[in-house]
Amino acid sequence: MELFIEQDEYLELLSHAAGLRFIIHDQKDMPFPEDDGVNIPPGQESDLAIVKVHVHRLKAPYASKCSNGDGIQNYYRDAYKVGYTREACKKTCGQMHIINNCGCGVWEFPVPKGMNVPFCNITDKDINRCVQIFEDMFAHDELDCSCPLQCEEEIFELTLSSSQWPSAVYMDEFARQLKSSGGKLAQAASNSIRDNLVKVVINYQQLNYELIEEAPAIRAIDLVSSIGGLVGLWIGVSICTVAEFLELLLYAIIFTVKNRLIRKNKKAPLNPYMIAHQTFKPIV
Repeated sequence: MELFIEQDEYLELLSHAAGLRFIIHDQKDMPFPEDDGVNIPPGQESDLAIVKVHVHRLKAPYASKCSNGDGIQNYYRDAYKVGYTREACKKTCGQMHIINNCGCGVWEFPVPKGMNVPFCNITDKDINRCVQIFEDMFAHDELDCSCPLQCEEEIFELTLSSSQWPSAVYMDEFARQLKSSGGKLAQAASNSIRDNLVKVVINYQQLNYELIEEAPAIRAIDLVSSIGGLVGLWIGVSICTVAEFLELLLYAIIFTVKNRLIRKNKKAPLNPYMIAHQTFKPIV
């Protein structure tokens, strides 16, 4: 793409930088160049290499507790028919706090459909002070907003490289082409080409994409199976141990009984004195 940025249309007090803010996003998502974009300066050929990353998260009760946006207020969906993203939820939440507390809406965020809410007049000191308070809280993520991550997310990672454009040897030929086009392009050719023209080349860094997917460490069926295996193992070990103790106790009882029977049946040695004392009686 070759783009004409018309720097002569810039506002002197507001336009501190020249160029473009560039973002690549999924069609169903609301783009936020101020958060995710990259700057493309004029007078250069900027090459953007894209790597697509698909993220899949798990809903509650898993830790990510992602959402598809069901039951969550999203002014961007109401105004532009786009899907749910965490950034859209946070900006909607910021607008809701400003509307509820300041009685007006800021121009950066959409105003909810069906509500007769005027835009905030920042020339009014009280309104400006109120808006500044909540914009600062929004910037520091201090608002009470429940905005979980989206369950399915398409991310395009960008790698930017650039070189001077047009080159010195190509400048005259390019200027002639612009003059033949007429209009403002002809005017830009006679002024400074590098101050008003931007060239962007977009290509895929690789033709495959990266998949980041959350998966449960253990499922219900795996948990039941593991519990069954462990219970079987421990019960088996316990039965073996009890049987061994019973066997040992039985051997001890048998050994004790045998020893007592042997001692009982064993005859004591004869004592001649005791025999004589029992057989002969004295004569009185």
